[in-house]
Amino acid sequence: MAVGADVGASLAAKFAALFPHLDERQRRLAMGAEARVLGHGGVAVVARAAGVSRVTVSAGVAELEESGTNRGRLCGLVLPVGVGEAGVPASVVVGEGVVEDAGADLQ
Repeated sequence: MAVGADVGASLAAKFAALFPHLDERQRRLAMGAEARVLGHGGVAVVARAAGVSRVTVSAGVAELEESGTNRGRLCGLVLPVGVGEAGVPASVVVGEGVVEDAGADLQ
């Protein structure tokens, strides 16, 4: 699908309005989603519209594809560094307590 110049301008306006409210990861995911919708050539169009490298947009696409696996996340919580890695029990720190083996069934 050929992407018209008006799509790039529309994306640039959307990103300019949205990006100040997002963190770095959220921006990558938004760009990755737009690139996937555009299909072939979408990464280049989105990168140009957002003023970022194609590598950054491609990383967003990869994160979207990986997000369905719950890798590194459990119930929307970010796991502490090292938790869930080989030899370390999967657990989630919740407030003051720790729930042991909370993600064991996800592995």
